[in-house]
Amino acid sequence: MMTLSGRIANEGLKPFIEAKHAVDGYALPKTWVVATNSEQAHFFRTGTPHLEKIGEACPVSEPEAEITNATAGRMPNPFGGGGRHRFEAHDNAMRHGEDAFMLALADYLNEAVEAQAFDRLILIAAPKTLGLLRPKLSKEVNASLTAELDKDLVHLNERELSDYLDKAM
Repeated sequence: MMTLSGRIANEGLKPFIEAKHAVDGYALPKTWVVATNSEQAHFFRTGTPHLEKIGEACPVSEPEAEITNATAGRMPNPFGGGGRHRFEAHDNAMRHGEDAFMLALADYLNEAVEAQAFDRLILIAAPKTLGLLRPKLSKEVNASLTAELDKDLVHLNERELSDYLDKAM
């Protein structure tokens, strides 16, 4: 589950489906850039001198997933030695939350590509996040993927990300 904000939340996909970019009479592909990690995703589109931020997504926290170290139990050390180690129950909840966020993000990208909101996709994600997201993407999204960067760049604004991509590609 995730919460959307920005233009993609306020206006839906329709403005991006209808958007047409052309230079000297030649239609340009509609390209989206998605920068994500396990805590947030930023959506951009090309068509201006720099990227235009069109939205953000963040995971919806589930009350049952709010497990802390204080609620985690202790269990016998499986490697012997008589000691006990802390069983980090919240690690499982965090992994489940990350997985649910990546599934929601993949579903949104699947919906957007089917609606023809973008023709091309550049995906920028932290390596672990990329590993969680990749298998959840549809064939259509994978076919639209023109570049993948395994970096966590969600902290960059439109201009910084645009400059980074210009240097990287």
